[in-house]
Amino acid sequence: MLRPFKFYVQQKKVKRVAPDLPEAKGLIRTGVEDLETTINLITLSDEKASYFFKNVYESVRSVLQANLAKAGYKPYSHEAIISFNLEEGIISNSEAVKLDKFRQIRNDLVYRAEHATVEEARALLELAETLIARLKEQN
Repeated sequence: MLRPFKFYVQQKKVKRVAPDLPEAKGLIRTGVEDLETTINLITLSDEKASYFFKNVYESVRSVLQANLAKAGYKPYSHEAIISFNLEEGIISNSEAVKLDKFRQIRNDLVYRAEHATVEEARALLELAETLIARLKEQN
């Protein structure tokens, strides 16, 4: 469950820094390039679903983190990134709920050696393509 962005600031999971437009542009570029590379080079299959999922998730996280860099924040929490983008109206509540679910799946993959399904990877890819296309237009 996502908390208000100020919670993450108070918990020191976000640090106030100077706005950094070059970092923001770099995060967007990296996210877009990583998504394109993942789609073009990895054939989604049961065996590669977890790898595909992690790469797509990181692409979305990178692009969303760019908004924090522009606003002068350095996040140390993926939840904070989602919360900030929700509160700023950059993503909708339903998108935030999906992203938080995907964040949990990603954590299970990375920290508990779980395995993503092709369906989970496809669902994340669908959301990623929508969000990244929208955010590219805004920047």
